[in-house]
Amino acid sequence: MVDVDEDAEVFPSYTTPNGSVISIGVFNPFGFYKARYSTGGEMPEILKGDFTTLSAISTAIQNYIKTLPPLRAATENKEPPVLKTKAPENQHKGKRKKKEQVEVGKNISI
Repeated sequence: MVDVDEDAEVFPSYTTPNGSVISIGVFNPFGFYKARYSTGGEMPEILKGDFTTLSAISTAIQNYIKTLPPLRAATENKEPPVLKTKAPENQHKGKRKKKEQVEVGKNISI
């Protein structure tokens, strides 16, 4: 029979859009909270380090997950879901002017 500590703190875990699970725990002797991927791997810079409160690390994880692009649903031909990427903000949205449409006759110094 295994003794269960009823006073043990249960830490929340968070799932990213691509299915990775980020868990919270106390992984050092000083009692600070740390975030880890349940499958291992390097944490993003914003989640590295130690956190002094559970609310601080939970907020950091939630804010990190908000920055991740959402998954695109699987297509009809059973292709796996893919992360949606955002178009660069500086991308030209309208049609570019043809060379003939550019104003001619402006004084240009070289």
